[in-house]
Amino acid sequence: MYKNHLESYNSLKDDFFIAKRNTTLNIERNYFYFLEFSENVIDIREQYPLFPLQETLLITKELGIQHPKHPKTQEPIVMTTDFLITIKDAEAEVRDIVRTFKYKKELLKKRVLEKFEIEVNTGKLQEGHS
Repeated sequence: MYKNHLESYNSLKDDFFIAKRNTTLNIERNYFYFLEFSENVIDIREQYPLFPLQETLLITKELGIQHPKHPKTQEPIVMTTDFLITIKDAEAEVRDIVRTFKYKKELLKKRVLEKFEIEVNTGKLQEGHS
């Protein structure tokens, strides 16, 4: 049954998905497809904003990292994470998980690691307020 479902799913035109979604990495696209077929996944949100902006500004100040800015205006921008996924875990509890994807070569860049640090600390801050 799974194979037939997968075959019919694959028969849809790829450009349909590209038009609906704005993923730039193949790994993101593949992960999205994986999530689509997972029975534990309730909701998938892509490029989910890390709100509020004031919190990420505070985190960057505390970490001594420059907050991402719009290239033309130089105004701070709202950061996003690749996926915010609502799942039902093994204990049947509903919870959100965050996933971010980068290619291996990107992980060697200092700025990419700084942005990860901001994202991780934003998640810790939000967990503390739940």
